[in-house]
Amino acid sequence: MSYQNISPAKAKEMIENEGAILIDVRELDEFCDAHIPYAMLLPMSEFDTMWPRVTFPENKKIIFQCAVGGRSAQACMMASNTSQKTYQYFNLDGGIKEWDAQSLPLL
Repeated sequence: MSYQNISPAKAKEMIENEGAILIDVRELDEFCDAHIPYAMLLPMSEFDTMWPRVTFPENKKIIFQCAVGGRSAQACMMASNTSQKTYQYFNLDGGIKEWDAQSLPLL
């Protein structure tokens, strides 16, 4: 596997302390309903065309997130198979539902 599953608490720690990037792969309407404050939107429906255009510094930690973890796991696999950069990929285990269940902040 070319990515790791991480808990919401670990994801929050990585974002706040290590500058990890959080990418929400849900669709726009889902994102507008509620999203994690740190998240940038890259919908799964546009992932194939948009991901190759995205660039971050080398060795950046990138966390993918969706509703419960399925689409974000798929995004992790797609990203790791197509990226030429040396990113570290993580899947938010349980997605935004688990994030919310742990009373972490939402917008």
